[in-house]
Amino acid sequence: MGLIKGLAKKMFTTGVGGAAPTESESPPVSGRVPPPPSDSGFKSERGDQPHVEDQSHDRDKGIDPRRPQRPLNQPPDAGESAIDFEAGQPLAVRPAEREATSLLFEVASGAEHPALACDYGNACSGAITVLAGTRRGISHARLGEPRQDAYAVKADGRWIHVAVADGAGTKDRSGLGAALACKAAVELSCTGATAADIAAGVAEAIRAVAEAAGEEPLRYSTTLCWLRIQTGDLGSDWELELAEWGNSELVHLTPDAKKWHRIRKQFASPTGDTPTLPSDLQPTLHALPPQARWRPGKVLCIVSDGVGDFLEEGSPLAGALAGVWSQPPGETAFLGHLSFRLAPAHDDRTAVVLWRNDSFEPVSAD
Repeated sequence: MGLIKGLAKKMFTTGVGGAAPTESESPPVSGRVPPPPSDSGFKSERGDQPHVEDQSHDRDKGIDPRRPQRPLNQPPDAGESAIDFEAGQPLAVRPAEREATSLLFEVASGAEHPALACDYGNACSGAITVLAGTRRGISHARLGEPRQDAYAVKADGRWIHVAVADGAGTKDRSGLGAALACKAAVELSCTGATAADIAAGVAEAIRAVAEAAGEEPLRYSTTLCWLRIQTGDLGSDWELELAEWGNSELVHLTPDAKKWHRIRKQFASPTGDTPTLPSDLQPTLHALPPQARWRPGKVLCIVSDGVGDFLEEGSPLAGALAGVWSQPPGETAFLGHLSFRLAPAHDDRTAVVLWRNDSFEPVSAD
């Protein structure tokens, strides 16, 4: 716990806690803010049936010449789950001794709350392709409120650490709370922290900022989904550890079948309210290796409820996203996908999507 408090204090008690700038101010420190998406992607005049145009021509035109074309392996049967959930052992993690050759090391959506942010990169020596994006929802835009979702991703040798958070809509500082939670989660994850340690560390980070600003910590309340993956041999299952607090969640996609798999929560709030940090330290879901694993051919998506609530089987959005996220799209197209119009989807939308690159040899770190 001393490590958690020390890290939280170092990370968050300096220069944080003032009023959050508006979207018209400076861009995020870590994430790039691309131009607004074009009219291609999801569009609907009525707002009830999203339409998806084929985005493959974006890659053909070279919108992002860095992006290699990496076909996914043949996926398992549609009925197979990418993750099994039984009691297991936590991942034994240690900080990387040196940086791996990668286009993506550490990115975050930023605490400045721009209306949209997006990051792309190949992580873990090219073993994983990552697209992360967040966009302010219609309800917040109409009221002139900042985005309350956040994400953070950190690649650390053969490991990748991901966090997505959604600030509680009724709390005025929850957007900053979401950014703090994501930052603390990935930093602690790199040290080998357990899920309990991460919950405590996020709560400590939020309390430190709130106390420095003379504010109540519950004003920073946020959900959190945290994921840690250890990459392994190409074509093999990779172990992962996952914990969720509230309704930010991990869902996974079988591309050929265009089928989404949801994960049943293990715990529920006795009051029926959505659990949030810093007050609710028990995760609503916790999965451990060796049962929890990422199988070849599966696509992992860590999403806020602004996306996850509309991925139920039969939803028009579920089918649309299953088609366009079977392979990594371009960054502009990806933000266009997060700009879907579908009643009653009005909340912020955030997704961090991970594709395995089992068909390519990893880049040497030497």
